[in-house]
Amino acid sequence: MQFLPRNTKALLKTWACIALSVGSAFGAAKAGTNIPDVAPEMTALYNIYNQGMCPYDGSNDPDPDRPAFMCSGILIRTAANDPNNRFFVWDLAPSSTVGMGTQHTGQGGVSFSWIRKDITFRDLGSSGYTLYPSRGPYALKARGKITPKVLCGFPMDGWTNFRADAGCGPAINTQANNAPIAGGNVCQDESILQGATQWIEHYENPPAGTPQYFWQCGFDLYTSAKRPGGLRNGQAFQQWMYARGRMEQIEGDRTFQNRNEIRIADWPAGTDPRAIPIQSFYYVEGNTAGRADAQKSQQVYYQKTGIAVPVVQISVPTMRVYSVPYNDPRILFTFKQLPGDQVI
Repeated sequence: MQFLPRNTKALLKTWACIALSVGSAFGAAKAGTNIPDVAPEMTALYNIYNQGMCPYDGSNDPDPDRPAFMCSGILIRTAANDPNNRFFVWDLAPSSTVGMGTQHTGQGGVSFSWIRKDITFRDLGSSGYTLYPSRGPYALKARGKITPKVLCGFPMDGWTNFRADAGCGPAINTQANNAPIAGGNVCQDESILQGATQWIEHYENPPAGTPQYFWQCGFDLYTSAKRPGGLRNGQAFQQWMYARGRMEQIEGDRTFQNRNEIRIADWPAGTDPRAIPIQSFYYVEGNTAGRADAQKSQQVYYQKTGIAVPVVQISVPTMRVYSVPYNDPRILFTFKQLPGDQVI
């Protein structure tokens, strides 16, 4: 998986240098803009950690067709704006649509991660954006916008730039005419239906010469019921969560450094940016370059759409789950919307 181009650090350093001139480069900031306060909403969504699936309408009973990401946690994408303004974080970057030479096969999808109090890691890059959930307590914020088409999920980084089927299928062997690597297909098609047992057993035992990240299977989260085993989408994502949680127990340090990966289908060509359910433009606390890029995102998006999306500072965990008591603040993401970060 490659969330960002390899030259991202250099690009972000460039933006850090011109952070104070973002307003003059893209138009003066407007005083008094009504910017919604989403940090408390993000905190609340992050803390809904006891739901394996979203409930039926008007009920507390879990709906097996509604994965937990639809109503809890935060879908988050690490991304950077192009310094030459050819595309912005909400656009489809060229690497998503045209590939990166012969090695890129994941066209048709883009990579997100999902964070919740019980699903954690520490690598959020420098900046990016988050999406509103389509259901749950804040679903009205996404009304009238497109519903992201979540295709599949990998409990660990799936290296989806080297996978077929929009990044959800088997990895390809670039040294053997891009032939698929056996074993790393869709989990349901591999008869892997139990995250905490079967998925772990599969992931931990790749054949000689096959990296774990290619051997890893991903769960179909969009058409799961049509796959072998009959898991419905919500049930499949619950197994994804079980696999990730088990990895945090048995390989905590490595899992803490490793993002999970959720593949979302590309927006339809020509999608109006106003239709994308963007919740926030974030940056990681202490990252000056990331802050500058998030501010650029906010300002350009406002100019293009008239919609005020807040800049949110995210503090990442410094300790992994199970290494300290569960209520220790060092294992948590925190979200702050600071007045001084807003540039509209």
